[in-house]
This record gives sequence, structure tokens and C-alpha cells, in this order.
Amino acid sequence: MHAFLKNYIDSNKNNHEVKIGPYYVDILNEEGVYEIQTKQLFRLRKKLHVLLPEHVVTIVLPLIKTKTIYWIDTTSNEVSKGRKSPKKCTWYDVFSELYAIKDLLDNSNMKIMPILLDVDEYRLLNGWSYDKKKGSTCHDRIVTNVHESMMIASKEDYCKLVPDSLAEDFSSKDFAKEAHTSIKNARLTLNILRHLGVVKQISKKGNLLIYNRSIQKRRKDIPSTPNSHMYKHTTGY
Repeated sequence: MHAFLKNYIDSNKNNHEVKIGPYYVDILNEEGVYEIQTKQLFRLRKKLHVLLPEHVVTIVLPLIKTKTIYWIDTTSNEVSKGRKSPKKCTWYDVFSELYAIKDLLDNSNMKIMPILLDVDEYRLLNGWSYDKKKGSTCHDRIVTNVHESMMIASKEDYCKLVPDSLAEDFSSKDFAKEAHTSIKNARLTLNILRHLGVVKQISKKGNLLIYNRSIQKRRKDIPSTPNSHMYKHTTGY
């Protein structure tokens, strides 16, 4: 998946794995630096402190919309039929990772690019449970479809993630309902949006914090997301 995204963003391999100071970056081209991070975004903090003063940095965060799991028998090498995972990511799942770099998100050189993917995941039947699935090893993830991506480069762009259907004043429960996400994601999202000044806390109702918008969403400021792209796996990616 990481290799695919590098080629999807920039097919020129001369721009891959370029050294800047003490660090290698995934991509360096005329648009700046691209760092692809599937999880554990906190690991990028030291690198970002070095890169951001001099470079525009776009963090690419893949979100798996649909995952089909295949199991590989480590003895016979047989591969099972695919089974779709019930978990489906949305844009709001990105905030569980962004929380680790919340203090860097308002840097003018920082951009966030979540991208929704369909993925085939191959796992080894080598876990500790009876069916060998719990504690198993992920062998590979292959991208089968790119749905769409979103570029977040300003506070106005973060406004895209505040649902239009929310009332003027709203709680995290209201946000979760209208955004079709979990209450955990809603709270993390609002925590970051509050830090960025996109929403503000205006009161408290029992144990619920009440918010409203600090920045009004203006349609002309919101770029449309690119068209979906289909990708069929070929050898070499």
C-alpha cells in the first residue's frame, strides 16, 4: 500500500526516498514533501520539526473504506476466499492520528491529505488463538480502488468536516449523528477543530460541551475532491 501510494502521487521514482538533512522523505518534488503514514503519526514529530520551517509538507493518510481479508495457510500456502471486513473508515477516522500532531496543524507549511481506499489484505494464519487468527501477521496490503482524496491546507478546509445539517449550537453527540461517525471520533474531531479555531465551546449542558462554528463555511473556498480513480494491481507495485 505504501509503495502504491508513492507511485500514485508521483510516478517519477527519482523523486522517491530523497534525503533532506538527517532524514529521508517519501517524495520530494516541485510541490514540496510528501510523507505517507499509515498509522502512528506521532513518529513523524521530530522529522516534521526539521522539515516544516523550510518545506511544504503534505502528510498522506490512507483510510480503508472497504477491506477484503484473505488468509494464507503457512503450511500449505493455500489462500482462502476473501471476506469483507465490517469496519469502514470515513474522513473522521483521520483525527485519531492527527491528535498526535495537533500542535503542528496550524503551521502554514502543513497539509493533510486523507485518501479513501479499497484494499485486499493478506494475513498469515500464525496467530496464538485456536483458529490462528488472533495475533496473526499482516503479510501484504494491495490497493484495488482509490475512491477520493481531500486536501486540507487551511482552517477553511477543515470547515468541510463540519456537517451542514448541524444546528447552530451542537454537542459531540449531535456531531457524531450528523457526521455518521463514532462518538469517540466526534470528540477527537471537535477537540482538534476547537484547537484550530474552527469551532468554539460556548457552554456546557450536563456532561456535554456545547459548540458552534467560529468560521462559517463558504462554498467558494472549498475545492471539490478529485474524481475517483480505479487501479488494478500489477506486478512491480
